[in-house]
Amino acid sequence: MPGWGSPPRTSRVLQGLLSRLPLFRCLGIAFKFAELDYVSKVDDLAEASKSILTLPVMMDGDIEANCVRRAGSHTRNLLRVKRGIDMVKVLFEHILSSEGNSLKDPASKAYAQVFAPYHGWAIRKAVGAGMYALPTRAQLLNKLNEDGVFYFLLLYVLTQYLNQERESLSAHASFVIIFGPISN
Repeated sequence: MPGWGSPPRTSRVLQGLLSRLPLFRCLGIAFKFAELDYVSKVDDLAEASKSILTLPVMMDGDIEANCVRRAGSHTRNLLRVKRGIDMVKVLFEHILSSEGNSLKDPASKAYAQVFAPYHGWAIRKAVGAGMYALPTRAQLLNKLNEDGVFYFLLLYVLTQYLNQERESLSAHASFVIIFGPISN
Protein backbone atom coordinates (compact mmCIF):
# COMPACT_ATOMS: atom_id res chain seq x y z
CA MET A 1 0.00 0.00 0.00
CA PRO A 2 1.24 3.47 -0.77
CA GLY A 3 2.65 5.31 2.22
CA TRP A 4 3.13 2.22 4.38
CA GLY A 5 6.58 0.86 3.69
CA SER A 6 5.84 -2.34 5.56
CA PRO A 7 2.29 -2.40 6.97
CA PRO A 8 2.25 -2.61 10.76
CA ARG A 9 1.33 -6.03 12.04
CA THR A 10 -1.84 -5.89 14.09
CA SER A 11 -0.26 -7.91 16.92
CA ARG A 12 2.72 -5.51 17.15
CA VAL A 13 0.45 -2.49 17.36
CA LEU A 14 -1.64 -4.30 19.96
CA GLN A 15 1.41 -4.83 22.18
CA GLY A 16 2.08 -1.10 22.04
CA LEU A 17 -1.54 -0.32 22.89
CA LEU A 18 -1.54 -2.65 25.88
CA SER A 19 1.64 -1.05 27.21
CA ARG A 20 -0.27 2.27 27.61
CA LEU A 21 -2.85 0.79 29.97
CA PRO A 22 -0.90 1.36 33.22
CA LEU A 23 -0.87 5.10 32.45
CA PHE A 24 -4.67 5.21 32.58
CA ARG A 25 -4.67 3.28 35.86
CA CYS A 26 -2.25 5.74 37.46
CA LEU A 27 -4.70 8.58 36.84
CA GLY A 28 -7.22 7.10 39.25
CA ILE A 29 -11.00 7.08 39.31
CA ALA A 30 -11.25 10.17 37.10
CA PHE A 31 -10.02 8.10 34.16
CA LYS A 32 -11.72 4.81 35.09
CA PHE A 33 -14.35 5.14 32.34
CA ALA A 34 -11.63 5.92 29.78
CA GLU A 35 -9.64 2.92 31.01
CA LEU A 36 -12.63 0.57 30.69
CA ASP A 37 -13.46 1.90 27.22
CA TYR A 38 -9.82 1.60 26.15
CA VAL A 39 -9.59 -1.97 27.46
CA SER A 40 -12.75 -3.07 25.63
CA LYS A 41 -11.48 -1.58 22.36
CA VAL A 42 -8.03 -3.12 22.74
CA ASP A 43 -9.64 -6.49 23.58
CA ASP A 44 -11.62 -6.29 20.33
CA LEU A 45 -8.45 -5.50 18.39
CA ALA A 46 -6.66 -8.39 20.15
CA GLU A 47 -9.36 -10.76 19.00
CA ALA A 48 -9.18 -9.34 15.47
CA SER A 49 -5.39 -9.71 15.40
CA LYS A 50 -5.78 -13.49 15.60
CA SER A 51 -7.11 -13.57 12.06
CA ILE A 52 -6.18 -10.18 10.57
CA LEU A 53 -2.45 -9.69 10.22
CA THR A 54 -2.14 -5.99 9.38
CA LEU A 55 -4.00 -2.78 10.10
CA PRO A 56 -4.54 -1.95 6.41
CA VAL A 57 -6.21 -5.34 5.85
CA MET A 58 -8.39 -4.78 8.92
CA MET A 59 -9.48 -1.29 7.83
CA ASP A 60 -10.02 -2.33 4.22
CA GLY A 61 -12.23 -5.21 5.41
CA ASP A 62 -14.39 -2.79 7.41
CA ILE A 63 -14.61 -0.48 4.39
CA GLU A 64 -15.70 -3.33 2.14
CA ALA A 65 -18.31 -4.40 4.71
CA ASN A 66 -19.49 -0.78 4.96
CA CYS A 67 -19.25 -0.89 8.76
CA VAL A 68 -16.44 1.57 9.51
CA ARG A 69 -18.68 4.06 11.33
CA ARG A 70 -20.73 1.37 13.08
CA ALA A 71 -20.21 0.99 16.82
CA GLY A 72 -18.00 -2.00 17.49
CA SER A 73 -16.24 -2.09 14.12
CA HIS A 74 -12.53 -2.77 14.36
CA THR A 75 -11.68 0.44 12.53
CA ARG A 76 -13.88 2.55 14.79
CA ASN A 77 -12.37 0.84 17.83
CA LEU A 78 -8.91 1.62 16.46
CA LEU A 79 -9.91 5.28 16.11
CA ARG A 80 -11.13 5.35 19.72
CA VAL A 81 -7.89 3.75 20.91
CA LYS A 82 -5.91 6.26 18.87
CA ARG A 83 -7.78 9.07 20.60
CA GLY A 84 -6.92 7.49 23.95
CA ILE A 85 -3.25 7.50 22.98
CA ASP A 86 -3.59 11.10 21.83
CA MET A 87 -5.14 11.99 25.19
CA VAL A 88 -2.21 10.50 27.10
CA LYS A 89 0.28 12.20 24.79
CA VAL A 90 -1.36 15.62 25.06
CA LEU A 91 -1.83 15.20 28.81
CA PHE A 92 1.87 14.51 29.26
CA GLU A 93 2.79 17.46 27.07
CA HIS A 94 0.65 19.71 29.27
CA ILE A 95 2.12 18.18 32.44
CA LEU A 96 5.62 18.86 31.11
CA SER A 97 4.78 22.48 30.34
CA SER A 98 2.93 23.18 33.60
CA GLU A 99 4.09 24.01 37.06
CA GLY A 100 2.57 23.15 40.37
CA ASN A 101 1.24 19.93 41.83
CA SER A 102 -2.24 19.79 40.32
CA LEU A 103 -3.07 17.68 37.27
CA LYS A 104 -6.51 19.28 36.88
CA ASP A 105 -5.41 22.04 34.51
CA PRO A 106 -3.22 19.83 32.26
CA ALA A 107 -5.92 17.12 32.16
CA SER A 108 -8.69 19.62 31.46
CA LYS A 109 -6.71 21.15 28.59
CA ALA A 110 -5.88 17.73 27.16
CA TYR A 111 -9.51 16.60 27.38
CA ALA A 112 -10.72 19.81 25.71
CA GLN A 113 -8.22 19.30 22.92
CA VAL A 114 -8.73 15.58 22.28
CA PHE A 115 -12.12 14.31 23.44
CA ALA A 116 -14.46 17.24 24.08
CA PRO A 117 -15.19 17.84 20.38
CA TYR A 118 -16.67 14.31 20.18
CA HIS A 119 -18.61 14.31 23.47
CA GLY A 120 -22.03 15.71 24.25
CA TRP A 121 -22.81 18.13 27.04
CA ALA A 122 -23.55 15.47 29.69
CA ILE A 123 -20.28 13.61 29.18
CA ARG A 124 -18.27 16.86 29.13
CA LYS A 125 -19.86 17.88 32.46
CA ALA A 126 -19.17 14.45 34.02
CA VAL A 127 -15.56 14.59 32.89
CA GLY A 128 -15.24 18.11 34.31
CA ALA A 129 -16.49 16.90 37.68
CA GLY A 130 -14.10 13.94 37.54
CA MET A 131 -11.11 16.24 37.11
CA TYR A 132 -11.34 17.04 40.82
CA ALA A 133 -10.59 13.39 41.61
CA LEU A 134 -7.28 13.32 39.75
CA PRO A 135 -4.18 12.50 41.77
CA THR A 136 -1.64 15.25 42.33
CA ARG A 137 1.56 15.30 40.32
CA ALA A 138 3.39 13.96 43.40
CA GLN A 139 0.86 11.12 43.77
CA LEU A 140 1.20 10.30 40.07
CA LEU A 141 4.99 10.20 40.41
CA ASN A 142 4.61 7.92 43.41
CA LYS A 143 2.26 5.61 41.51
CA LEU A 144 4.73 5.49 38.64
CA ASN A 145 7.45 4.95 41.28
CA GLU A 146 9.80 7.37 39.61
CA ASP A 147 11.67 10.47 40.68
CA GLY A 148 11.01 13.76 38.94
CA VAL A 149 14.02 13.89 36.61
CA PHE A 150 13.58 10.36 35.30
CA TYR A 151 9.82 10.86 35.06
CA PHE A 152 10.10 13.95 32.87
CA LEU A 153 12.68 12.25 30.66
CA LEU A 154 10.32 9.28 30.37
CA LEU A 155 7.43 11.58 29.47
CA TYR A 156 9.51 13.27 26.78
CA VAL A 157 10.56 9.95 25.24
CA LEU A 158 6.97 8.67 25.45
CA THR A 159 5.56 11.73 23.67
CA GLN A 160 8.12 11.29 20.89
CA TYR A 161 7.18 7.61 20.53
CA LEU A 162 3.46 8.40 20.52
CA ASN A 163 4.04 10.96 17.75
CA GLN A 164 5.60 8.18 15.66
CA GLU A 165 2.68 5.82 16.41
CA ARG A 166 0.17 8.49 15.38
CA GLU A 167 2.05 9.16 12.14
CA SER A 168 2.04 5.43 11.40
CA LEU A 169 -1.75 5.26 11.81
CA SER A 170 -2.22 8.44 9.76
CA ALA A 171 -0.22 7.02 6.87
CA HIS A 172 -2.92 4.53 5.88
CA ALA A 173 -5.00 6.10 3.14
CA SER A 174 -8.25 4.49 4.30
CA PHE A 175 -7.88 5.88 7.81
CA VAL A 176 -7.29 9.38 6.46
CA ILE A 177 -10.18 9.18 4.01
CA ILE A 178 -12.64 7.92 6.63
CA PHE A 179 -11.67 9.97 9.67
CA GLY A 180 -9.59 12.78 8.22
CA PRO A 181 -5.92 13.50 8.89
CA ILE A 182 -4.72 13.29 12.46
CA SER A 183 -3.94 16.81 13.57
CA ASN A 184 -1.44 17.83 16.22
